[in-house]
Amino acid sequence: MKNPFSGVRYLWKSEDIRRKLIVTLIILVIYRLAANVPVPGIDGAALKSLMKNLSSTGSFFAFLDLLSGGTV
Repeated sequence: MKNPFSGVRYLWKSEDIRRKLIVTLIILVIYRLAANVPVPGIDGAALKSLMKNLSSTGSFFAFLDLLSGGTV
């Protein structure tokens, strides 16, 4: 029976692929951390209220229309 993790072992043996995987993981971690940084000047309660109103009366496209300035 062949080991199902033999491919993963190869990825860590190859220095070039290992370096690319590490860089990709670092970029993903930075992205996830930056996604949690609040935007200055945005009222969180007002944004939640807006999203609640859009979800009950409209759809994702209504929100997209709001963000795009009505050009959708």
